[in-house]
Amino acid sequence: MAHPVCSSCGSPDVAADAYAEWDRSKESWVLQNVFDKGAFCNDCGGETSLEWEDD
Repeated sequence: MAHPVCSSCGSPDVAADAYAEWDRSKESWVLQNVFDKGAFCNDCGGETSLEWEDD
C-alpha cells in the first residue's frame, strides 16, 4: 500500500489540508475531502508537496 511522504526530505510525518463534516449519527467528524495543495511536513517545519511511496 502506498503512503504520502514529504517531497523535500522524504519524511512520512506529514499533514494535509482537508475538509470534514460533523456526522450527528456517529457523533464525530467525518473526513470528506483531502486537498492536493496545502501539505505540511513536521520534520522540515514548513509547507511541502506530497509524493507517494510504496510500503
